[in-house]
Amino acid sequence: MKILVTGATGFIGQHLCQHLTSEGHEVAAVVRSEKATTAATRTILVKDLLDLRGADFQSIDTVIHLAGIAHDYQADKSEYYRINVEGTQHVMACCYESEVKRLIYLSSIKSIAERSRVPLTTNIAPAPEDDYGRSKLGAERLLVNSGALETAILRVPLVYGPGVKGNLRQLVWMASRGIPMPVLSIQNKRSYLGVRNLCDFIQACVTWPTLPCKVFHVSDGAPVSLAGLVRSIGMASGRPSRSFWLPRFMVEVVGMLVLGPRRASKLFGDLELDVTGTTRHTGWYPEYSMQQELDDMFDIG
Repeated sequence: MKILVTGATGFIGQHLCQHLTSEGHEVAAVVRSEKATTAATRTILVKDLLDLRGADFQSIDTVIHLAGIAHDYQADKSEYYRINVEGTQHVMACCYESEVKRLIYLSSIKSIAERSRVPLTTNIAPAPEDDYGRSKLGAERLLVNSGALETAILRVPLVYGPGVKGNLRQLVWMASRGIPMPVLSIQNKRSYLGVRNLCDFIQACVTWPTLPCKVFHVSDGAPVSLAGLVRSIGMASGRPSRSFWLPRFMVEVVGMLVLGPRRASKLFGDLELDVTGTTRHTGWYPEYSMQQELDDMFDIG
């Protein structure tokens, strides 16, 4: 099958191109630099997402739209809207022009909530809290009303695996060096998604004869606490966790002072996707456990 991937040089894009080519697909990777390297069959060079043309989509069966601005604290509201909403609308227009059959869009749990005491279902009333979440929701709404184009919207939690960046990379660095952390009292519930499981689900979306629904929640399955995550990282790195116990309120106060309220809430709060609908409609289950994915990050699994 002929597949076009936007955002092909990002963390997820690199893994996805490798996975799809290994499955025998012809992959066209949209890149912004001539020096970019991917496992794709060919590359399409554009400086900006909105520079893509319908001609770039000729003979493509499925487009996988990963490109966008995530948590860029220097970007303003207009840039989030331009890239994440207008960019998605432009990709849709290119699909229509070239008669692409299917568009798979990587959204985020942030499009519907930043925190929740109950697992989030696909029909929950969205309540994004920042420009990133609102722009992802705006793109979703465009796709829900996409008409003849077959679309799959994938809402995902934090994606991890070899090459992960951001807060999780810092946590992995600390835990893998045996740095003591007062996390035993943080028994929260958060969903995570290993990059291999994500690639496997996207591959399924590519090959299904028809899409069983438009919105899918995808995760590794059971939620994981911060204490459990640190313990699993320690096991994967070969360094047993040196976590210790402090009252939760003390940990949260220190966390907010050191990390700031937003970053601290990502570590300590509850945010879980309900994936039962996805399983019921598709029969798909994650192949890899969190421990297997973390082991792979340290090349000891």
